[in-house]
Amino acid sequence: MLTQGPTQKFIPKIEGNDSGFKEVEMPKDMVNQPSHYNYGAIECIDAIKGMLGEEGFKAYCRGNAMKYTWRAGLKFDEVEDLKKASWYNRMAAGDDPRDDEANRAKSIAIGIASKHYED
Repeated sequence: MLTQGPTQKFIPKIEGNDSGFKEVEMPKDMVNQPSHYNYGAIECIDAIKGMLGEEGFKAYCRGNAMKYTWRAGLKFDEVEDLKKASWYNRMAAGDDPRDDEANRAKSIAIGIASKHYED
């Protein structure tokens, strides 16, 4: 099972590293914003949506939701696969889960600003 957070990754021994391992930081959110799909100014999912159009994109998302549900527990982390399936189902319904994170960040910022002005 893969886990989020720091993990150890084997690297060839180098001077000053007797164990052959080093700490590497895993991406923070493998469901909502996996870093390997964010390169440049546009996320891969947005480019796919632009290429496929609305109906094609919905079909793409439904297919991915089925894939992640099908393989849940067979490849990596079952819970992560089910979360990805849910993510794609939401996208197919026009409910972009990335908006949740943006709204959460906005609420936190407003709360901090409000507290600052209360003091």
